[in-house]
Amino acid sequence: MSVFPILETERLRLRDLRISDAETIQTLLNEPEITGNLMDKALPYSLEDAQSLITYSQDAFAQGKAYMFAIERKSNEDMIGYCDVEVQADHQRGEIAYWIGLPYWWQGYATEAAKRVVRFGFEDLALNRIYAYVMKRNEASAHVLQKAGLIYEGTQRHGTRKNDVYEDVDFYGLLREDWLTAR
Repeated sequence: MSVFPILETERLRLRDLRISDAETIQTLLNEPEITGNLMDKALPYSLEDAQSLITYSQDAFAQGKAYMFAIERKSNEDMIGYCDVEVQADHQRGEIAYWIGLPYWWQGYATEAAKRVVRFGFEDLALNRIYAYVMKRNEASAHVLQKAGLIYEGTQRHGTRKNDVYEDVDFYGLLREDWLTAR
């Protein structure tokens, strides 16, 4: 794919991350309620961190390793969150991840974006498997994954370390054949 895809849902547009998104990303990720649930982010989240994420997203896309989307509302084009699929082409699988800014929680945006990225993974990237990891205590995110069609596959005890505390991690996955059957 030579041009970054734009994905749409009823209310959302998922597009490439742009350097102009850096301040919004920094603001949204400087909420403990969000960053505390992300295995790979810590506070404080700086403008430089956001700029590095954007640069990495462009490089990863160019190498075919990841599609990292800004989530924006169609109604006003405000960036409200992030969703990605990191691709392991040799295994035809992809890992999805997402976050939504705190002011936009409980409105179904994460589920809407996750469902669209799952569809993109199977239809456009021809993946055989899509999976995700979530901290066991993050029940809201587990619910998003379930609504997107992923199935609980197990728990890794002390699977991650966050703020010097080991935490259990739940695994979710979805096979192409199961996704096709459920459609």
